[in-house]
Amino acid sequence: MDEDRSEAAWRALATAALMGTERAPFAPPVAAGGLGSALAAIDPSNPERALLDSAALLVAYRRAGALPGPAGAESPSGSPPEPLPPAGERAANALETVLRSPMAFRLVQEWCRLADEAGVRTPDQHLPALLDLAARNPDIVPSLPGGVGARGRWLAAYNPAWRLLALEPGREGDAWATGNRATRLFALQMARQRDPDAARMLLQSTWKTEPADDRLRFMQIMERGLSLADEPFLESALTDRSKGVRILAAALLSQIGDSRLAARMADRLRPLIRFDRASGRIQVALPEACDAEMQRDGIQLEPPVPDLGEKTWWFAQMLRCVPPRVWVAELGAPPGALIAAAERSIWKPPLLESWTEAALAHADADWLLHLPVECFRVTARVKLAVERLPEAVLHRLINHWLQIATPLGNGHPLVVLLHSPALLTRPQTRLALDKLRQMSDPPADAGLLLASHLVMSLHPSAVGDVEAALGVQDGDFKRWGGIMRDALQFLYLRREMYAAFGKL
Repeated sequence: MDEDRSEAAWRALATAALMGTERAPFAPPVAAGGLGSALAAIDPSNPERALLDSAALLVAYRRAGALPGPAGAESPSGSPPEPLPPAGERAANALETVLRSPMAFRLVQEWCRLADEAGVRTPDQHLPALLDLAARNPDIVPSLPGGVGARGRWLAAYNPAWRLLALEPGREGDAWATGNRATRLFALQMARQRDPDAARMLLQSTWKTEPADDRLRFMQIMERGLSLADEPFLESALTDRSKGVRILAAALLSQIGDSRLAARMADRLRPLIRFDRASGRIQVALPEACDAEMQRDGIQLEPPVPDLGEKTWWFAQMLRCVPPRVWVAELGAPPGALIAAAERSIWKPPLLESWTEAALAHADADWLLHLPVECFRVTARVKLAVERLPEAVLHRLINHWLQIATPLGNGHPLVVLLHSPALLTRPQTRLALDKLRQMSDPPADAGLLLASHLVMSLHPSAVGDVEAALGVQDGDFKRWGGIMRDALQFLYLRREMYAAFGKL
């Protein structure tokens, strides 16, 4: 089987399924060889039927048997015993449905969390499909119960596509010493998940001999589990030969609240920011130069856009690196007063944008709750920061944002749900349903996309209430289109998973 051919076609199909046939035109994916001929024979005149026919064909193609090995090959040894019992029949059936869904990446992580809580494991018959999914999406591996389990690791060793998943916890050092680039990258990710300090020591042990591209990619893994213990290594990387490594080291240090880099940035900014408590005004002076020490700490000389002044750019970069709580103590005012002063100031853009990024980087809920909603428009930096927020902080923000009267759309801070796997609590779900009930008509594209993601974040007990809130009867989604139908299908799957584990 040509794995690259089927994978490309499957990705195209999954994208089309998530978008919905009413939101984007669908035609059977293109592929070469016999697979391509079969796909080309599908009638595209009915997009929904064409999507289902394409899915059926690709599932059959992907499940076709592999070629037999050479005669006389050594038989595999028996698999090791598993300490946990397999999940029950209903939970196993739910997993099978999830693994066949285009939305498997997100839902399978929830299934595995429920299985962990129930003290059960993935049934043996579903291990191949789970290993396939994990091989394509290594980020989900830590969420699998016990990784993929002893039997899953045993099975993975016999398929080249799964071989990375055969890595045993605690044996990452062996893979780091002898593996190829992909194996070493995976080993470092697993080590960082299990023991951040051990992962850092692995990286330090070979750091000086690694090529620049590898140093950059390996250092990116340190974003997970970042702590003050990483500071000495990251400080040393500020003088690395690679500019990309130097910039990343500075960015990581700026996320460590008590780092020396953050303290140096605060020292540089103290003479530049003043707050008059009597008038409630904030005053800003810009730095006169960007000296060598500032550049060593990651300050870039050239602004990213022509209409942004150099000095304003230097100021904004420094401000992003300082935990916002520093300014509460330094300027003698609470977050709300400082943010209100910034909104009235000619320096509003650099102050609010930098404080938003700093508050997200340091998960400072007191600041985040006071920032105006327009600060949370989606940028690459904001998206990454939201993904890293601790669950408790994210839920405080969601509680607050669900009560904002702003209509659903790109201007609403709940747009962060598009970039976070947050599952709303029951009280949050009730607030979200109120939001959906306020939509007498389907909103424009941006609002509809956000509304659909809001539905996908709801507690699974809310299926009936969502249908009522949207005015959906007997599965009729004509008024809302395919994107909302897909969102509710996602919620149906979640409800079945929770019911299977006795969580409803």
